[in-house]
Amino acid sequence: MHFALKGFTEPVPVYRIEQTHHTQVIADQYIVVTDLNNFSNLLKPPQLTIIEDVLERLLDLVGQVCREFEGTTRFNSGDAYCLTFSDPDRAMAATERLAQKWELFNRSENLGYPLVTALHKGALYLFRSHVYSADLMVVSAVVNAGKRSVGGDAAVFVTGEVRRELAGQWQARLRRLDVGPGSRDRLADIEVFRLGEV
Repeated sequence: MHFALKGFTEPVPVYRIEQTHHTQVIADQYIVVTDLNNFSNLLKPPQLTIIEDVLERLLDLVGQVCREFEGTTRFNSGDAYCLTFSDPDRAMAATERLAQKWELFNRSENLGYPLVTALHKGALYLFRSHVYSADLMVVSAVVNAGKRSVGGDAAVFVTGEVRRELAGQWQARLRRLDVGPGSRDRLADIEVFRLGEV
């Protein structure tokens, strides 16, 4: 297209660059995925009042930690959430705070639904309402591996990539976890650590 522009005697060609895709790439994020262990027990048969109370409390806690530690809720599905943070120590503090606050609620209500959280560094891809990436699959696999290794308490897991970027205060509290044979394909070459004293 050509446009007549002030100061030019001839029409000036103007070009528009079209993107080949419409996916927003959010790089270098600290991705947190949360999931309640044993939550499916509430669905057989559905105990709607308890489910609503549990989900409402979890929504409130996720919102609190995102505001306090400058995080973003990317999506939720049932009792699971995906959050992102731009700083590793802030992400770790938010993850621990969420686990601690949930554990207080879980115990005070005698629910038996501990919160399992995992933290991994990577990218997310956003296309319309879809959120996806290989890194999201990794952190979800860490949650699933963690759920198999925990008892009735809250647990926080981080990948080796995140551990290397954390300040010294966290290092002494992280213990290496053997993810077991069920997760080795998805977590090949991924170190996983569990945070102590949650």
